[in-house]
Amino acid sequence: MPKKGPYTEEFKEKAVALSCLPGRTLSGVARDLGISLASLKNWRRQAQQNGTVPADDKKPDVPPEVLTELRELRKRVRELEQDNEILGKVSMKRRCRHTLAVGESSGCGALRPGGCVE
Repeated sequence: MPKKGPYTEEFKEKAVALSCLPGRTLSGVARDLGISLASLKNWRRQAQQNGTVPADDKKPDVPPEVLTELRELRKRVRELEQDNEILGKVSMKRRCRHTLAVGESSGCGALRPGGCVE
């Protein structure tokens, strides 16, 4: 006879129901309830086989080509953010640093490619 765990059927059903809520992840629900991720996955698989939980409830209703485009656009955004960060660092080095007198900075802060025109 298989060994029964310490969890009641009611607890398992509620755990599976929580894992099906929008915005909830399996790992998050398992952590919140203090159970192992493997147990929750097993309970969920059993519920799907019993038909109490739809098998594909986590799949978005978005065409694959849209998901592909979204992935590519997110990658492009990351690349552009990195480029902006690098350009920001470079532009800080191009600020005017001419001095009015010994040790005094003019503080004009020019960002022209050739430096300050003064």
